[in-house]
Amino acid sequence: MDRSVYIGAAQERNFGQSGQTGDTGRQVAAGRGRLYRSMRPMGSDEVATAAIALRKTVRNRQDALELRATLARKFDIRAITPKEIDALADALSTEGPDATARRNLLSYGAEFRRNLANVAWQAGLTARPGNTLEAHLDTALDLIAAIEDVSRHPIFTDRPIVAAKEFSTWLQSFADLRSDQITTSACP
Repeated sequence: MDRSVYIGAAQERNFGQSGQTGDTGRQVAAGRGRLYRSMRPMGSDEVATAAIALRKTVRNRQDALELRATLARKFDIRAITPKEIDALADALSTEGPDATARRNLLSYGAEFRRNLANVAWQAGLTARPGNTLEAHLDTALDLIAAIEDVSRHPIFTDRPIVAAKEFSTWLQSFADLRSDQITTSACP
């Protein structure tokens, strides 16, 4: 909703009696018109369209939660290889709440590491990447600990640290989902 409606209403309430509003009275009237038009009752077609959109949103959210639960059973964030990180990122949705986590995961995956090693080699900073890099891509790491380590040792401004903490929170919820599923499946 447009904030000018609230501002105009407050100005009218405070100054309307004394006549000091100037153009504010016309602005308030225009704001009220927008407000009342937006509050009009919906027609049956509009209600049906809104209901369909709501069902679609709920269905998409349920599908996203089911997908996340399936992925949590498959991938252990506390012992995941860079190749598995790429597979997890590819399986996550490119929209919704998992989109940011997907982008963050891609920066820890095997493809990113290969590209980084190639760039360092082309810049003359390292030797040509070889078998040691490929062996490293199959080594499991605790991704939550790695992200928390980044946020504990700030070398950037505050925003990347906040983003790292948000990503760590998402990873922790993913790990908790996995542990809940393992606990539930272990119970008779």
